[in-house]
Amino acid sequence: MKLIRDHNRTVFVPGNFAQILIVHLVVFGAAPFLITRPAWRFGLVAAIAFGYALGIFHHMLLSHRSFKAKLWVERLGALLGTLSWRGPFAGPVRYVAMHRIHHRYSDTQYDPHTPVKGLFHAWLGWCWNMPYGFTRPDLYEGYAGRVARDPWLRFMDRHVHLLQAAWGVLCFLTGASLPWFAGGAWDNVNGVRYVVFGVFVKTLILLYLANAVDVINHTLGYRNYQTRDRSTNSMLMAAVHLGGAVSWHNNHHARPRYFYVRKNWWEFDVYYAFLKGLERLKLVSDIKVLDERPAPADEKNAAGIPKRFFEPSRAGTIGLTARALALWTLPSLLMYALLSVPGIAGPTAVALALPLLILAAHGLHNTGLIGHEGTHFNLHRDRFKSAKIGVLISSLVPLHFDVGIAVLHADHHRFTNTDRDPDAILFAKFKSIWSRLLFARIAANRRYLRATLNLALSRWPERAPMRVGLTLPQMERLARLNLAASAACLTLYGLLAYA
Repeated sequence: MKLIRDHNRTVFVPGNFAQILIVHLVVFGAAPFLITRPAWRFGLVAAIAFGYALGIFHHMLLSHRSFKAKLWVERLGALLGTLSWRGPFAGPVRYVAMHRIHHRYSDTQYDPHTPVKGLFHAWLGWCWNMPYGFTRPDLYEGYAGRVARDPWLRFMDRHVHLLQAAWGVLCFLTGASLPWFAGGAWDNVNGVRYVVFGVFVKTLILLYLANAVDVINHTLGYRNYQTRDRSTNSMLMAAVHLGGAVSWHNNHHARPRYFYVRKNWWEFDVYYAFLKGLERLKLVSDIKVLDERPAPADEKNAAGIPKRFFEPSRAGTIGLTARALALWTLPSLLMYALLSVPGIAGPTAVALALPLLILAAHGLHNTGLIGHEGTHFNLHRDRFKSAKIGVLISSLVPLHFDVGIAVLHADHHRFTNTDRDPDAILFAKFKSIWSRLLFARIAANRRYLRATLNLALSRWPERAPMRVGLTLPQMERLARLNLAASAACLTLYGLLAYA
């Protein structure tokens, strides 16, 4: 995607600054003296209605096409979103253009509202300090595709303030006429009160709560996906916005075309529930839902084996780990206890300890193999989490560098039993069984350590392929974790031996 002309040139937009300044002055200067419970409720309902319309129609429909809607529903939803009056994000065409550039260049210098440029800039400052191209419809409309070609949407985009003025008139008429409908007199003061809360308080709520997404969901929270930006999921934003892309923002940045993206059971989405209601009324259709659950239990592969047997499970991972750890910790503890008994020494000690030593060695080998299973993505449905679990557990084995093994092991799978198999090339240098058991393993460990160090120090050759199913930054993080965990385990073993 080419950037809008003069995108790097930031300009001050006095109209946007004046709008936001006036909103603050009216809210803090007039609202405290005019507040009543009905007016506050009116402003709050307007904020919720227009805010949800902005998120559902401007964002997920016009920007991402994550569902389909009847034309009049699309235009009505866009009108309600425009009435949010959320600074430069109110007009549907500019919203779409700005949001698409945000996704394409998220958290870089080209992102119009990234916290990389400062928290205040991401929250409010970007509303009046904008890339030049976003100040001219003839420049940014090219980024909005069919949205810019719709005459009704283009009219709304170019007349945001006029539409807000019309909404203000409606607020005044509503407030002034309510006492009259109740049998009293026409009340101009109540009309002004409803303008203050229906226009200005509503706008202030949306400016702060909606713009908070650009700050909180790009700085704080947890991540389900390793995206190239800093997007996060936030329980705090979920408590305010009740789900949706504004709450589970990392999920959204990883899968932007889907309306409903739930990775974990607690990631609820009231937006989706509302849209399902519209779908039952035949007003919307084709809602894109990302289903990342495992395949149904009765689905089978070509050999007739149910696919559920190949799906990673928490119970399977825990069972595999517990078995491997028990195989070497229990014999080791038993051997220590036997050798501590007075009178057991010499040939008797050897005869009792040797079987336990072999069993413990077998357990250590199985613990190392958990790392192998992790980088084959058999421990967790998320590849990176599977590899991380494997690295942490296999690091219990002294001098076991699973990340280096994973990188070099990929070529072993690719060239098995050929003259390009790296394991075959290494073992061909050692002819006897004893040299292979002793020296080949030492040589292999040197290779694995070198590969792990190169990754940890970000010295992996750019031309060298990465065939393990993870990105280079992910492998670098795993390498650092591998070295840190190995050092910690060796330190712990040393302290136990000393004690």
